[in-house]
Amino acid sequence: MSNILKISLCLLIASLPGVMANCAVVVDSILGLPLPKASIFDKKGNLVGICSDDGVVPDIPLSHYPITITCLGYEDAVAVRPSDRKIALKEAAYDLPEVVVKSGKREVLHLLGYVREYSTLTTYTDTVFLFREKAIDFMVPSKSVKKYHGWTMPRVLASKSYYHFSNYEGLDSVSDFFNQHFSWSDWVGIVSAVNLPPKLLRNNMATDTVFGRYGAVSIWKRNNSDISLDVDALADTVNHKWTSKLSSFLSDKVQFNKFNLKYTFSDV
Repeated sequence: MSNILKISLCLLIASLPGVMANCAVVVDSILGLPLPKASIFDKKGNLVGICSDDGVVPDIPLSHYPITITCLGYEDAVAVRPSDRKIALKEAAYDLPEVVVKSGKREVLHLLGYVREYSTLTTYTDTVFLFREKAIDFMVPSKSVKKYHGWTMPRVLASKSYYHFSNYEGLDSVSDFFNQHFSWSDWVGIVSAVNLPPKLLRNNMATDTVFGRYGAVSIWKRNNSDISLDVDALADTVNHKWTSKLSSFLSDKVQFNKFNLKYTFSDV
């Protein structure tokens, strides 16, 4: 009798509407490693979810399919229905304009960048989730340049923002306007120069992890001339090299539970 009850219970759960067994994992098509925090957009282009740190796709209602999965440095992928298979993303090839450095007294490197930001603002009653995309640039002079400092804080060339509002009364809406500004990425600049780990210099396909006092500070990956870098800003305690403009906030003013940066460099 107990076996019959177990079978009946399983059939009942499987037949309930809205119950899905969605265990798909987003991975790198070459290395096979999970890609954390990939964005998920529904068939109307609305942001409906974010993958976990292990690349696991959350449960998405069937009505939202087909869904588009995007991740910085990779080509988009489309899933037409829920699945428990791996979703492999291919690295994207970016066609950036050439940078010409001429000899002379004013040698300056002009860097163009693309930033994707996720931030959350919470109060006692409301939660505002921010998704923002930006085109930015930097001007980084060499040490020999005098009387010109350029800028290592991002200058915003173009920006699009979307907000997801929710509260305890059941409000659930999306808008492209919010009258308050909270954007930590505005404070995330770049360092003037960083040496590549020796392992990446010797091999065209390589990974390397740089450890700090409290754990891994940075994880480097090289695929021929493309290099990606993941940084744990909270583990970077030595002078906060990767987040120098945020050092005072990270020290004692603001409590951060997690602060990660990801960079993708092409044609290195």
